[in-house]
Amino acid sequence: MKAGWSILLGALLLLVAGILIGSKIQPNGMCSTCEMASLRTGDALAWMQKDLQLTDQEYGKVCALHDAYMPNCKALCQKLDKCARDLSDVFERELKSSAATEAAFRDYEAVRSECQRQSMQHVLETAAVMNPEAGRRFMREVLHNLLLSEHQNHVDSN
Repeated sequence: MKAGWSILLGALLLLVAGILIGSKIQPNGMCSTCEMASLRTGDALAWMQKDLQLTDQEYGKVCALHDAYMPNCKALCQKLDKCARDLSDVFERELKSSAATEAAFRDYEAVRSECQRQSMQHVLETAAVMNPEAGRRFMREVLHNLLLSEHQNHVDSN
């Protein structure tokens, strides 16, 4: 009977790990913001100029901030992808909580947290170059998603 519970617990741990990891990272290891960056900046951010009624000068500053942030975003996505793979590997080997599973999860969470913190800073800097009303509207639109889980919302297109 004990073996049955251990197998069930192990299967549940693998399921939770798969959901956590699968919902965060796309197969190419980049969040949708990074994928969006593969588009021309103007195409990726055109919605902002229209919806927030940004002036050409404001829009130019937003695009410049976006372009400057993208290498950092890509690097963090790659780092998070590696941590997610490491976590997945540990969960495949371990059927119970262990020092290895805890360490891998802490590493993953630390990178995810850093990604969220830096994304938040980028969003604040972006809002600051807009007129106050547009900046507030931008924050309302973006902040909610960012606080829910920056990486999950960026990459949940699976």
